[in-house]
Amino acid sequence: MYELSNKEHNFPSTLLTKARENLHSMIEEVILGQMIDVDMMAQESAPYELIEKKNYYKTASYTFIRPMLT
Repeated sequence: MYELSNKEHNFPSTLLTKARENLHSMIEEVILGQMIDVDMMAQESAPYELIEKKNYYKTASYTFIRPMLT
């Protein structure tokens, strides 16, 4: 994505803006998943919902969902 911003291309600027926003959201979600993961390591146990949220942010979000939105 970042490589496209400095190269000649025929993509509409609106498409690049949407892709950039999607990339930034994906990065935020992965960071949030990592923060949840690190926080869970300091706890004796974690609720199932938190484990699901961590897995969603660290795997499904950036490997399948976000790429499909772009």
